[in-house]
Order: sequence, then structure tokens, then C-alpha cells
Amino acid sequence: MVSNHGLGGPYRDLTPCDNPESCGGLPVLASFENYDSLRCLRNGNTCIVIGYDTEWIYPVNSVRRILSWQFAVIKDSDLLEFVFLRKTKKYNLSLEMALGCILDNLGIESTDVRKIRTYTSLGDIVPSTGEREVQVFDNYKDAEIASKCDFADGKKVKVVRDYSLIQAIPVNLVCHAGMGDISAFDQHSKSCIDIIRYCSAIDGGLVTLQPVKVVVNSLNPRYNDGGSNPHAYSVNLEISDTKCHAPNGMKSLKALGKVVKWEKVTLPEGCISQMDKLLVDDPRAYFEYASNDSVVPLLYAASIYGFNRKIPVTITSATAAVVKNIMMNALHVDNGATFERVYRGLKTEKHGLVERDDKPGYVESTSKVPISDRANTIQYYASQAFHGGYNSSSEIGYFPYTTWDYDLQNAYPTAMCLVYDVDWENPIRSEIQDRELTLDDFTNPKNGELNPISMFIGYVSFEFPESVKYPCIPVIVDGIPIFPRTSKGMQGVYACGPEICLALRLGAKVVCERGYFINALIDAESGKVSYSLRAAIKQLVVDRSVAKTVHGKHSIEELILKEMVSSVYGKNAQNVVQKQTWSAKSGGMEDIGPSAITNPVSACMITSIVRAVLLAAQNQCNGLGYMTCSVTTDGFISDIPENKLKSLDLYGLRSVMEQSRIFLTENKSREIWEIKHSQNDLVNFTTRGNVSLLPDGVCAHNGAKSGYEEDSYEDRKWLMESVLSRDGPVPYKVLLFTEFKDLVMGSEFNDKEVTRSIRMDFDMKRKPDRSSFVQKYVPLEDRMYEMTSFSTKPFDSVSEYEEFRNRKETVTCLRTLKDWELFWFKTDARSTKAKPRNMKWCVLYSCIMYYRAGLCSIPMLDKLTGQARDDWINSHNDSGKLFTGNDWKNAGKKDRQKNILPRNMMNDKLLELQSDGV
Repeated sequence: MVSNHGLGGPYRDLTPCDNPESCGGLPVLASFENYDSLRCLRNGNTCIVIGYDTEWIYPVNSVRRILSWQFAVIKDSDLLEFVFLRKTKKYNLSLEMALGCILDNLGIESTDVRKIRTYTSLGDIVPSTGEREVQVFDNYKDAEIASKCDFADGKKVKVVRDYSLIQAIPVNLVCHAGMGDISAFDQHSKSCIDIIRYCSAIDGGLVTLQPVKVVVNSLNPRYNDGGSNPHAYSVNLEISDTKCHAPNGMKSLKALGKVVKWEKVTLPEGCISQMDKLLVDDPRAYFEYASNDSVVPLLYAASIYGFNRKIPVTITSATAAVVKNIMMNALHVDNGATFERVYRGLKTEKHGLVERDDKPGYVESTSKVPISDRANTIQYYASQAFHGGYNSSSEIGYFPYTTWDYDLQNAYPTAMCLVYDVDWENPIRSEIQDRELTLDDFTNPKNGELNPISMFIGYVSFEFPESVKYPCIPVIVDGIPIFPRTSKGMQGVYACGPEICLALRLGAKVVCERGYFINALIDAESGKVSYSLRAAIKQLVVDRSVAKTVHGKHSIEELILKEMVSSVYGKNAQNVVQKQTWSAKSGGMEDIGPSAITNPVSACMITSIVRAVLLAAQNQCNGLGYMTCSVTTDGFISDIPENKLKSLDLYGLRSVMEQSRIFLTENKSREIWEIKHSQNDLVNFTTRGNVSLLPDGVCAHNGAKSGYEEDSYEDRKWLMESVLSRDGPVPYKVLLFTEFKDLVMGSEFNDKEVTRSIRMDFDMKRKPDRSSFVQKYVPLEDRMYEMTSFSTKPFDSVSEYEEFRNRKETVTCLRTLKDWELFWFKTDARSTKAKPRNMKWCVLYSCIMYYRAGLCSIPMLDKLTGQARDDWINSHNDSGKLFTGNDWKNAGKKDRQKNILPRNMMNDKLLELQSDGV
């Protein structure tokens, strides 16, 4: 083991352990055994887990050069580290050689391949097939004598090693953000497996979805026989990536090192880019740094799943398995097939034998299908009614007074506890056809109480009163949910009970072409409605609360439980709307498939409840005269005081959410809102784009990167200044890596800093209210910046939204009143996005139209008329087309002016015209 003592030695007190009794009283990595849900993560099979990392440099104008490959593995209570140095530029390490060396040093028993060899030759032609019989012998001579025909390669006898005769060794190679590391192996030699072709890129990491059979030759010199080593290992290899198991906001190796208290080694500034120089000048420092980076992923994985235990593909896939087990107990089922039928309404249907694609033979083809036509109908409607989170901006500009960023506490877990299990054997309670819905449809006839979260899914058309600022029925347009006032121009949309009920409370007219109220599953033992998802969420939330108290916030126990809680919804909704990913194995796009707990009904209801709560809050805030300028998935920014917000009944939704919070917190709290940020200098510019300079204020970058520490003053200042000074898309720098697909196709791995740009303009999910536009000036240190503030209203229809969205693309920037004047000018003229053939002519002509529309001044055009004017214009004309008097007349027509180019495209020419004669 590397340490600070010279080049080190194995110091036992530096080796962590998860079982003090068997490891000489060494400290544990994490107390997962004390929590039911965490303990379930540690049920993987035993295997050899090897941490892996590489160091490389980029010589000037050259491709990447690997300096070393580092590995770490735990044997008994010892942490062993291996570093392979690159001897020459031509030398490259193969995966097989690295594994052979490590397995030799671990003392793993290898196999003499001479004992598993067989010899084959071709015999006589078999009449029934017309092909020659393949004969198998124990020795070469017998096979040679029996040969009737040579193989295609000219050989009489082929030597075959039957590795199925020996026990394969399970090995799990774990790295962090491993695309660069896995591609660093020699994968070009015929004797080396091209391991990257068996991998998949998931959550920023590189993993295998199935074990890969690898034959690894032993390097142990004691087995040498005449200069060659006949011993080998049969390995079932899996590749894992700790980036797929890291909590949100803690995806760096440095962050994971802090979590497991094995800090990443810090080098002096400038060393990282000159690691080859460090290796020569200070090898001890090089080894300490390099080797440490293979230990961190090893220990992080061990802290979660246990030492030398198989690692799941992702933490979310592991969570799905844990949740499924809890739900099976709640549903009183003891096998997967019954769970599929009871919870998901699915059964396995067989389709006969099909040829295997990975080895010879056949396998039974099966698929999951709904258990009945009624179940199929409900599942189809639910999948169509499933939409993502609610994200939108409705008030744009500068807000120099106190605003708060309110969070809907545990929004999705809270909503999950409100969704009951479906009785898939009899899923439809009642059907509605071709009639207007009323609140009576959502009222319990037994007690007369309105149920604002009724389990209903229907195909509806709608119209909200013009007074409703925030309509609540989503319509998906090109993958984006918007909330228009009407469904005008559409036959209808699929929607869920919570949003339909809220729409009726807001005075909307909702007509249902066809819809279904869904039956709840009744627990046979208790006689009550079954809530299996609630049982799973409760256990995770309670465990997290205990872990937070016992181990503290940001402990490994609390962080993993937090990640598990937040990932349940994602697994519940996985592939409800079909998604595909690129497969290295097939070389094409493949369906990612559902998770173990995917359920379209619960998924669509959960998102509908959360959206309805947020939209109810926005409408009631607006009714009280408060603004809500931005909403993102589980919260919003507003100027409503906390006590006022908490007093809102949310049209009946507050009480049901409070009951769920009481259940989750074990009667400790009913609060559904909490303040996440507060500020008095808010600049809100688009969805997921807002910033305050205050350390406790909001800071959402709209996807851009400042290059400074996240949420630092420098980071906030960069974002605010970029937004307030922009006259087009905002440039930013980002580190890009070679795409996984390109690596599979043979490209060299590369990481390079590139400049990208992104528009920071209002995204047009709502209609800008033209009458509300006001120019404001925002102070930033010693400067004032101009920014337009305005309110919005819902679009009347999808077609109106599409018209505004398309028109936005015809202008370069929407920051100042002048920018918006051009937008409104093009709106009035109903401009299009037609692309010109002669760009030079179009640029010049746009400048003249811009002048004639009164949007700018060109001094010489104020002085000249007639032919003199045309001649002057042509003196600036290099398009090859003559500007004439008719062109001047046409430039003044509204139907021509609608196609003025964006300002940035004509800016240089406009400056040229304006400066001539001045």
C-alpha cells in the first residue's frame, strides 16, 4: 500500500473495514446494518472488487498518452494497490494482463488449460444436414487420423479450450466517470477483448449490464513451461462506475472521497497538466496521487454494498429492488410473477423459441402484457396522461424587494403516499363518455366530500375563463408541457383527476370524450385500501430521519437514503413514455425498458398531484395580489409571506398533502412548505434561470457554466452580468469528452474545453403581456444595466404558442425594450423563419427595411432621395443584385418588413451604413 513513508508498505491501521470483529477492531465504513432499507442494499453476491483509475497527459498537438494504470483491491483486511507504468510510448496495458497480475498476487487458483483442451476435426458428410460431422477427441493424433477434410483455414485439427468445465471467477472493476479509464486499455490487439463494446453509458458513467466472459492468462513465472505459461483464469467481468451511485450535487471523486473520509490527494497548482514531469521529479508524490484515485471508488462502493460484494448497475436500480421487496411484503406476495400481476397488472406471455444472439442454442421468447383488455385500456390512458414536472416562468425582470423560494417538502414522496394500488382484476369503477364533467363527479356520494386527488384518467377538451391566470391542464408540444387556456384546435388531451378537479374549481369547462374512475385494491387481511408504494416510501423516509439524527446531515447513511427516496419516483415512471438509448452491442438505439416497479397509473397520478398543488398555489397567490415569477418541479419563487402561503387551502389539496406529511413524519409535522432561499435583488429571466447576489439567494444557470465555484459570489456575478449585458446568446466554457458512441467506433478518448452559447431569453411557455412591459435598471457593483420587466398570461391555444415560439427565433435577443419592439413589430407583421438564398442582399435589404420601419436611424438616408439615395445604397451593396427605387418602396411595406433578419445578422452592415457620412 502506498503511504507517506517512502514508497510505503502495508499499514493495517490505514485499512478500513465494515466488520470490526473479523478485521481486528478496525473502524467500519458505514453503519448500514442498523437500517432495514440500507441493509437490503448489501445482498449482492461475493466477488473480487477492484478499484481502477488512470493518469494521462496530452502532448502538444498529439493524442492522449497514458502514463500509468492504477488498481486497488481488498484482500482479507489488507488494502493492496497496483500501479502499472508505461515503459515506452508503444507499450499499452491490456485488461487481461492487468487482471492476470492482480489475480496472481491475490493467490487465486488458476487452471492449467491443457487439462480442458479438446481436439476437433471434420468427419464424413451427414446425409440429413449435408454438412460434415464435427468430431471431438482427447488428443491431437486421434483427431488428425480421423480427419476427412480440412477446416476453412486449412487446418486438419482445431484445438478448443472448454472453459465451461471450470468455475468462473466473478470480478467487478469499479472506477469513477470511467469512460476515459476503460478506453485506456489496449483494445486493438486480436488477443485483447474490446471491453468497451460490452459497456453502456449511464448517468455519466460507464457500466456493463451483463457479465462479460474474459479469459485471463496467468503471469506467474512458476507456471512457465518452455517459455510459455499454460495457466489461465476464467473471469466473469462486470464494470461499475461510482458516478452512477453518487448523490446529486456530489458527483466528483473529490466529494466521494470526503464522504468515505479518504480524501483525494491535493497536488500543487499546475501539476495535473504535467503529470509526466511529476513522475520523474517526485515519484513518491505521483504514486500517492495516482494510486489514491483508485482507492476512493473502491471504498465508496464498499461503504454502500459491502467489501467484495457485487455492485448493482446504479443506485437507482438497487433502490428499485429494495422498494419492490418492501412492496411485496405490503401486498402479501412472495414471488415476482404475482407481484407483476397484483401491482403492475401484467403477466408473462410466451412466444416460442428464438435463436440466442450471444451463443449457440435457443431460448424461450417472452414479454410482459396486460392481464386483460380493461387493464390494457387503463395502462394506455395512464401512459398518455403521464407528463413530467411543471417548470415555467411567468414574471420576468428585476425584483428589488424580498422574495422567497418556497419548496414543496418531499413533493414526490408525499404525493406517492396518496396513490393507492389498482385492483387490476377489476380496474374500472365507472366510465364516462361524451359529456361535461362537474365537481359532482369527484364528490364522494356517501359523505358529500370532494376528493381533489380522485384516481381518474380521461381524454378531455377544456376551456378556462379568461380571468384564470394559471390554467392547469397540460398539453405536450414537441415534448414540452404548456398550459394553454383552451384545447382549441385539438381533438382533446389525456389528463388526470387532480388537474381536472382543480380545473373545475377554477371555473373551467371540461368535456370528457371517454374517461375512467379506477378501482382501488383492497387488502385482504385488513379490509382497507392498499398503499404498497406508501409502505416503501415510509420506511426509506423514517430510516433517513434516523440516520440524519444519529450520523448527521451529509453522512454516507443519510446521503444514500436521501438519494434512494428521491429516486423511487424515477423508477416508478421509468419508460412509461418510451425512451431509447444507443447500444454498443447492437450498434443502434434500444428501448431502455421498465424498472422493477414501473407503473403508469401511479406515475401519472404522482406528477399530476404535484403539478396541481403548485398551480393551485399560483392561482391563489395571484388572487391575493402576490406574484409567482418562477416554478420548477417542486417549488416556486414568490413575494407572498410564509404565513400567507401556509394559510392557503389550495382548493382542498393542502389538507390531503398535510395528511401525507403527518404520516411520513410520524406525527411530527404537517408542514408542506419550507423556505429554500430568500433575496431582495432577484433577476428572473427564464425557466430555470434566476439569480441573486446574496449567498442565501437563488442561483439557477439555465444550463450555463461560469467556471467559478458553484453558488460563489463570482459565480453569481458572472451569471447576473452575462444576463444583464447580453445582446445575443451567452457564451460559456465547458469541458467536453469524446462521445461514448465515437469511442466504440474507434475514436481516441479526448477531453477538451470548448465554448458554447445559450439563449437567456424568456422561453415563451406563456404569452408575454404586451401591456405590462416596463424598462428597469439593475445595479451591479458600479454599473446599471437595462432589463425589461413584464408579466405573462396563458396562450389561448397551442397554435398561438407555436406562433410565438417560432417568432422568437427571428430575433437575436429579448432583453431591452428595443429588443422587444422588434419582436412586437415582427409579431404585428406576422414574420416567418424563411431562409434567404442571397444572404448579402438580404442583410442589406433588412437594414433598409429596419430604417423604413422606424427602428433605427441612418443619417445619409435622411439626406438623400431618389437615384442619389439608390446609388449611395448600392455603394454599400456587394450582393451582385442592384438596389432600385422599387426596392425602396417595397422596403416600406409591412408584409416585407415582417422578414427583417435578426439584429445580430445585420449588425455589421447596419454600423457600416450608419457611420458613412458621419
